[in-house]
Amino acid sequence: MSGLPISARGTRGSWRLAALAVAVAALAAMATRADEPSPSSALIDPSIQQAGCLGCGGGVGGSPLGCNTCLGEGCDGPRCVPGRMECCEPCEATNCFGRIWCGLTAMCCPDPCYQPCYIPAADAAFFQDSAKPVSRTTLRWDAGVNGTTPDRAEVFWSRIGSRGPANPESSVDWYELRQYTEIASQRFSFFIYMPYRSLDPTNNPHAAGFGNLTLGTKSMMVDSEILLLTFQFKTFIPTANPRKGIDNGHTTLEPSMLATLKVMPDTYVQAQVAEWIPIAGDPNFAGAMLHYHISLNRALIKPNNNFQFIGTLEFNGYSFQDGLFTPFPAGAPVRANRYTYISLGPGFRFVFCQKFDVGFGMAFSTSSHNFADQLYRTEIRWRF
Repeated sequence: MSGLPISARGTRGSWRLAALAVAVAALAAMATRADEPSPSSALIDPSIQQAGCLGCGGGVGGSPLGCNTCLGEGCDGPRCVPGRMECCEPCEATNCFGRIWCGLTAMCCPDPCYQPCYIPAADAAFFQDSAKPVSRTTLRWDAGVNGTTPDRAEVFWSRIGSRGPANPESSVDWYELRQYTEIASQRFSFFIYMPYRSLDPTNNPHAAGFGNLTLGTKSMMVDSEILLLTFQFKTFIPTANPRKGIDNGHTTLEPSMLATLKVMPDTYVQAQVAEWIPIAGDPNFAGAMLHYHISLNRALIKPNNNFQFIGTLEFNGYSFQDGLFTPFPAGAPVRANRYTYISLGPGFRFVFCQKFDVGFGMAFSTSSHNFADQLYRTEIRWRF
């Protein structure tokens, strides 16, 4: 027997009994949890047969990355389960910036319930290209009033007095008819168009004829309810007579990014950023140009999806990075860079059955020079 008091021996015995009870309870809880399904297994549809990820090597038919096919963190990182990825968390927002963030997260975690479809209000802009690859035919009529410095960087005309018209030009009114045809297959499309242009210059003869042939492709990278993001590439092939001012008469490449963001129900923002890259033309006059566009589209009247009246408000910018232009009435060539054409204007479209729409858009110059001081565009589009 120990020399400790009886009360001390009793206290130590009580602690031993308490520790034993805790250990027994922990073992019982572990046994209970072992019989319960894991959180990941609870998410798996019983009708789905597990085909991989049986171990860190991926199991039979598994990924060489092991259990993880999401962020590259290995077996102890996020894992994919049938129906969704564990690394994806719900993104819900009610304000503008929160919805932008949700749109960006769609690149990592697309909504498995999203069904791609055509939304007229998301494709209503007049002076930029659509981010949604769609099989369609478009008839477009442009009327440009009082265009100035037409050979700036050889975007509209070739160099005046050389391959372009003979005389320096103070003002050009121009009219253009274009048939645009696009053939789409899911996230990819190919398109082609060749405009017919009529010119009424002030100091050069009237001219009319077909412009340059344009071929292009679209490759959609993000297709979600909130965000559409597409890479587009155009090639302009010289088929026009530049001497008459019908077009610039040289080959040009134009990569661009197209985006559409849903900011609230029936309200969308369209945007485009493109780089004009001439690979021929006059070595001094031809120059690169960055152009960018943004449009706010809103379904103003919408009794149902088959009948919609959509309004737009658009901004357009053309920033010249290189090249020259011919001043009026005469003089030495002037550098074209460090100058930007800017225009603003409203528009509207009437949509019928989501297959057919008619629209009219306007762009009014806010800079001292532009391709047109006033530009009026009428479009008839048919999707098939």
